[in-house]
Amino acid sequence: MMGFNWPFGDSKALKLFTDPKVRELARAAARGDEAGVKKAIAEGASPNAVGSDGKITPLLYVLSETRDERGLRALLSAGANPNYISENG
Repeated sequence: MMGFNWPFGDSKALKLFTDPKVRELARAAARGDEAGVKKAIAEGASPNAVGSDGKITPLLYVLSETRDERGLRALLSAGANPNYISENG
């Protein structure tokens, strides 16, 4: 997507995702880096990990930060749950 300069939301990713593998997954997806998403998944990052706020997943992070279609598709292809509802609402 146009108009975003990396690192967008980087400090937000640092706060939300304490697991470095999940953090890198979220960052890669946010910038539309399909190879980065695949690499993070291969290294053990879960596409359904929940952030420290108890609400946000990498998929929701990308939706809130960049809405990058390539990143969203890569997460969905990796098994991200598009119907996730947190226990906290």
